Amino acid sequence: MYGVVSYFVSDDDLMEALRSIRSQVNTGGLFVFDTWNIVSVQEKRLYYETPSASFRRSGTMLAIKEEAWKLDLYNQAALLEITWSVIDLLEDKIDVFTHKINIRLFSPREIKHYLREAGFDVKAVFENYACKSFTELSPEMIIVASAT
Repeated sequence: MYGVVSYFVSDDDLMEALRSIRSQVNTGGLFVFDTWNIVSVQEKRLYYETPSASFRRSGTMLAIKEEAWKLDLYNQAALLEITWSVIDLLEDKIDVFTHKINIRLFSPREIKHYLREAGFDVKAVFENYACKSFTELSPEMIIVASAT
């Protein structure tokens, strides 16, 4: 599951989701997902809170993506604001769409605790899906957990 666990910002919603997933995984079966590592996000706070922009062009269409994070480390959360400006160069028209996302940031210890409570045992934590070794400053955690 890519990025899904971070969307459960309350403990109750997170546990409900994890228990629901556990009910669908056979004992010994694996649950693999990724989430943000709060330790790394805090360490690189300036990087994450500095707005960034990227551009994409296809024919007469130009899309500008602007992204900014607002970190709330006290509540282990972040508000991501993503704005797309889609420009039709031929028609001289601009459409703007803004998407706000609240996500939860986890420490490795915390996510392991929640998984145990939901009936999983963490088998491995990686930095990426290529199984690079996880360190405290890895931006993401790829969690491999087995159903107990």
